[in-house]
Amino acid sequence: MSPSELEKTAYHESGHAVMAFLKKVRILQVSVIPDDSVGILGVLVKSNKIEIESNQTKQKEVFLNRLENFILVAMAGMVAEFILTGIRNYKGAVQDITYIQDLLARITYSQKEKELYEDMLWARTSFILREEGNWKMVKTLATHLLNKSPTLTGKQTLEILRKANWNIDKQNIQNISDSLNRK
Repeated sequence: MSPSELEKTAYHESGHAVMAFLKKVRILQVSVIPDDSVGILGVLVKSNKIEIESNQTKQKEVFLNRLENFILVAMAGMVAEFILTGIRNYKGAVQDITYIQDLLARITYSQKEKELYEDMLWARTSFILREEGNWKMVKTLATHLLNKSPTLTGKQTLEILRKANWNIDKQNIQNISDSLNRK
């Protein structure tokens, strides 16, 4: 049985939210309520703070990392939907694709580089979301959006994600501890 449009939308928006959570992009709202006036089936409202004023090398690295994180967040909706259905749904992700293409144009020098970088980021996004704990968060949030509340605040979303993978904070603490011990 194939998933309904609403279920695909819930997984799509949950993919965005989980990647935003993992990449520390502030989530303001998640919704699976369609808005026909702008042609969307659902939405993740997030912080768009990516501007850095300095031209110093370290600041450029931070800027590029931040841009890449925003691309991963934008891509995660399509990837989550692909994991669910096995079909790449470009039709339902026009705004995501436009946003991704705009960000990729800022950090690549040719069409070929842009295509290769996009493919690499798709694979990376897929790898991240398919990790057991991360996919559990996607499924839990999608289920919540479908069965309990079609619109969530950022705070509600974070609470659901933390409960779905309570081990993530322990993992992050262990990773930080491990990296400090290696230095």
